[in-house]
Amino acid sequence: MNTSYSDSELRDACLVLFGPDITVSRAFFSYLQPEGVKAAFRRKARETHPDALIGSTALPTPGTEKFHQVTAAYQLLTSFVRQRKIPVAMPASPEPRRHTPATAPRKPRHPEERSSYYHGPLPARPLEIGRYLYYRGIVPYKALIEAIIWQRNQRPSVGRIARNWGWLSDSDVRTVLCSRSHTGYFGEKAVHHGFLTRYQLKILLAHQHSRQEKLGTFFVQNGYLTQTELDLFIREQQRHNAGTRIRSS
Repeated sequence: MNTSYSDSELRDACLVLFGPDITVSRAFFSYLQPEGVKAAFRRKARETHPDALIGSTALPTPGTEKFHQVTAAYQLLTSFVRQRKIPVAMPASPEPRRHTPATAPRKPRHPEERSSYYHGPLPARPLEIGRYLYYRGIVPYKALIEAIIWQRNQRPSVGRIARNWGWLSDSDVRTVLCSRSHTGYFGEKAVHHGFLTRYQLKILLAHQHSRQEKLGTFFVQNGYLTQTELDLFIREQQRHNAGTRIRSS
C-alpha cells in the first residue's frame, strides 16, 4: 500500500535525522538508500535515547520527545525509500557550490564558473571519489585539480619518512635530490642509486598513502558540500564502481 508524503514532512524528517546541514533536493532523495537512513538513525538514537542503548536491529522504546521525533523520522524515511516516489516540488539537483570556505557567507557563483562543471553522463568505469564528484556535477574541474594538489601537499615525503625510519641519512637524501642521472620521483631515484630496495619503496609508498588526507575533506572544508552529503556520495560512488566492475567482468 503506497503512502504519499508532503514535501514538508520529508524535509522535516531529513532535518531531524541528518541535521540542518543537509541539502534536501530531488537528487538527494534519488540516491538516499535504506542503509543511509538506518546509519543516520543509529547516530541520532545514540544522542537522544534516554538509556543510550542502541545496537540491536529492533527499535528501542522512545523515552523522550526528541527520541520519539528521531524514531518517527526514521520510520517515515524508511517507508518513503521503499516506495521511492520523489516529490515533484523538490529542486531538480543540488546547486553546485562556489569555492569558498564553509564558514564564509554563500554567494552566487560567477557565470564564467558554470562552464567548469561537468554536465554529461557518468563514465561507465570505476571512479575515485574526486572524479566521481566532478562527473556528478558537484565540484568544478578546477576544484578537482586543487584537491589533488592539496592532498599531495598534505602527505609526508618519501625521503622524510625514510629518514625518520633510519633507512636514509641526511646525506643520502641530499644525494638523491641533487641527482641528475635518473629521472622520476624521489623513491625511484633512491632505488636506482641503491639507497633503497624496491621492497622498501613499496612499504614507504603504502605508509605515505595511509598518512595523507582524504580527498573529500578538501571539498567539505571549502564548502562544496557537507560531510553528510559527502558520506552519501561516497556510498553512491561505491555502488557505481561495484556495478561497473560487474558489467566489465
